[in-house]
Amino acid sequence: MILIINTSCVKKGGSIQVALSFIRECKEFPDNIYHVFLSEETSRDIIKSEFSNNFYFYLLPHSPSSLIHYYNTINKLKQLERDIKPDCVFTVFGPSYWTPKAPHLVGYGRGYYLYPESPFFKRTRLFLRLRIILLKEVHRFFFKRNSDYYFIESEDAKVRLSSFLRKNRDNIYVI
Repeated sequence: MILIINTSCVKKGGSIQVALSFIRECKEFPDNIYHVFLSEETSRDIIKSEFSNNFYFYLLPHSPSSLIHYYNTINKLKQLERDIKPDCVFTVFGPSYWTPKAPHLVGYGRGYYLYPESPFFKRTRLFLRLRIILLKEVHRFFFKRNSDYYFIESEDAKVRLSSFLRKNRDNIYVI
């Protein structure tokens, strides 16, 4: 199987650790061919020489979420997919901001959108709350448009994600 692992939107914190862990675990499945799209942040912690010749790495210097570099980055992702012809695209955490032709599984890690009753919002300053409300709608749009399947960490979050995206629960997997 030919897989694209997309970490182009992974920038900080726990999402980097999840992405790196997933990529390293793929070594346990040597029958697949992996094309790994790295953000600047994930590329810093990948030692390519630790991987066998069924791994191919591509540095994407700009996230597709960048307004300035959006079109160039999206075009690069599309071109890479055309050249690679994957069976599946796995985006570690979305939104991905691009729609692959291959089936697309996207990780969802923005729990604060799903749990508006969280104390986080009560403690957040007004400007940040307004920014989150705006980004929530932008992210909802891209998650819905660019993803075929989703994975999330709990059954409750699955129910809430289904409601948030207005997507069938059968397309959301709990890991």
